[in-house]
Amino acid sequence: MFIITGIAKSIKSNRLFNTEGMMATNINSLIGLHFSGILWLGLIPIIVCKQPINTIIFGESLPTFLWTLIFIPSVALLIFAGIRSSYNICIKLPPAHTTKLQSFHSYFFSRVLFLFCYELFFRGVLLFNCISLWDNLTAIIITTALTILIHVFTNKKEMLGCIPYGIITSLLCIAIHAIWPAIVLHCTLSFAYEIPPINHFLKQQKLTS
Repeated sequence: MFIITGIAKSIKSNRLFNTEGMMATNINSLIGLHFSGILWLGLIPIIVCKQPINTIIFGESLPTFLWTLIFIPSVALLIFAGIRSSYNICIKLPPAHTTKLQSFHSYFFSRVLFLFCYELFFRGVLLFNCISLWDNLTAIIITTALTILIHVFTNKKEMLGCIPYGIITSLLCIAIHAIWPAIVLHCTLSFAYEIPPINHFLKQQKLTS
């Protein structure tokens, strides 16, 4: 997955919008990258580990009141952080560049599936298997370090953001032994960051057409 992400970076198709405001050169390649992640981070680990997926996703216990008091502000904080970061993106629309709304729909479909598989691997299969082998702290360090590594083809700010994100999501998942909190948080952050630039992009595209 690391190699595939590096290849996508080389053809400028590893992010929908980069920090300079340029959209992916080929949105279909970006969608293909997501489906590669779905395969390598989702389907293969499930087959190899043979763990019950329902238990990994939903766990066996309900969140406590204290856990909920931590989770809800975390969601709100990620929405704020995502929207704030999105406003720093200055969209650059190349001449005669057109992207249909249907392409963005396809992108978000693959994005949701990818984020599900991403968290299924990092905060599910990997995290809980590391806990069974060592302890909570070691498991959090390993999963957070690998989360940073998989983002090495983005930018330093995003890599640094993986540290608090990895720690917080791991702790929340460990507390209820389920990965759905990480899926919710990751999707929240992704949509808050990407939807405003897409709206801006479509408006610019409409004005220039």
